[in-house]
Amino acid sequence: MRLLMHRKLGLASCVMAFAVVQLACTGTTASPTSPTAAGGTGGADVLGPGESNLKVTAPPPQSPVNEEIPGLRPDLVFGPSAGLFINPADLDYRVQVYDTDGNLVAEVFVTDGVTATPSADLEPGRGYRWRVRAELGSGIGPWSPDAAFQTAELPVLTAGPRTPDPAPGTRLPLPNMSHVVDHIAMTHASQLRRSCQEHGGTWEFMDAVVDFLRANHDTRWGYNWKRGRVGDASLDVIAYHSGAGPSEGSTQVYIIDIIGGHCGSSPRPSWNDVTQVTRDAGAIGRWTGRGRF
Repeated sequence: MRLLMHRKLGLASCVMAFAVVQLACTGTTASPTSPTAAGGTGGADVLGPGESNLKVTAPPPQSPVNEEIPGLRPDLVFGPSAGLFINPADLDYRVQVYDTDGNLVAEVFVTDGVTATPSADLEPGRGYRWRVRAELGSGIGPWSPDAAFQTAELPVLTAGPRTPDPAPGTRLPLPNMSHVVDHIAMTHASQLRRSCQEHGGTWEFMDAVVDFLRANHDTRWGYNWKRGRVGDASLDVIAYHSGAGPSEGSTQVYIIDIIGGHCGSSPRPSWNDVTQVTRDAGAIGRWTGRGRF
């Protein structure tokens, strides 16, 4: 009797032990899910359009869109992305420019603002398309729709009028062309902003002013060899040949500074006759076409 009771107790203990083990292995408590990434990003299971993994909207291209641009380094302006659980101010942007053959010709990474400018000139007279996306660390948002633009053909340097030579022993007066500089500054604002050639800027603004003056007013307009040193062109000063004979190399010039605050944070159009100031400093101006004409 005692032996039978002992066997029953032992069997009950085994059954209870088996139940505990089974509960531990197959209980109803849910397994923990994988945490989502911080900052609104997720893994491959939450990829959005275009392989994006950042929960933001595509930034909309604003300018240029279906238009011709005057220069060869356009300012590509876009709207900011909106993000879920993300501060838009934390976002960076990647902008890509493609030619009509589908070749990537420029890529700009923007860490501040909503404007991108290619670091090198595009080709004149050619069509391009561009797109932009937001990024945050390793997170990438969806690409925007493509926007198209066309670069203008290089201007034909047509020969305009030329004021006749002055009488011997005299010089021509200086025409006031400040309104031309103001006009070109309005139509070529981005070129004026990046006119500091010493820091990666271009000659586009200077060239546009000189070309307009020569084509529409007088071919006596040109560039200046700084302090008369051939080969060292002034970066913000143009010249007007006021004497007789050929213009190239002549020191009979007026020299005018047309960019105020050049290489500063806010360059602006100017009309400052620096002819006498240069002479007072013991230097001269010297006319040049800079090899362009």
